Amino acid sequence: MNLREEIRNSRNAADVPPTPFPAPEWPNVSGQLFLRVMTPREVDLLFAGVGEGETDFRAPFVSHVLCDANGVRVLSDEDAEWLAFKELPVIERAYQMGREINGLTEENRKGVQKNSGGTAEGGSPSSSAAPSTPVTAST
Repeated sequence: MNLREEIRNSRNAADVPPTPFPAPEWPNVSGQLFLRVMTPREVDLLFAGVGEGETDFRAPFVSHVLCDANGVRVLSDEDAEWLAFKELPVIERAYQMGREINGLTEENRKGVQKNSGGTAEGGSPSSSAAPSTPVTAST
């Protein structure tokens, strides 16, 4: 089998087991929530059209990564509207954990930049899906 076929036959995002997400702030669902790995296409669509100064980014991201034990999203894109009014500590924890499992942290970006040797204008890797400014999902 050639390299292309090896890559094609490797695991997909859906094959990665979801990560348990503790949510003691939400006792009725705590222990039932998980965070999932997104596909590159999902990340690109979520962060498409990011404009500088946009600030509504946590709730849309969390609505994409919050899932059940089978990796199925439990929230829709529209649910981000009311999710934005929930307690910040639980949303921030889901946001940070979701970024970590999806490789979207600043540390991951620096590692990609250091390992690739090349950067886009502004010093960030051109292929990075993690925005340096807050984003608004427009899906």
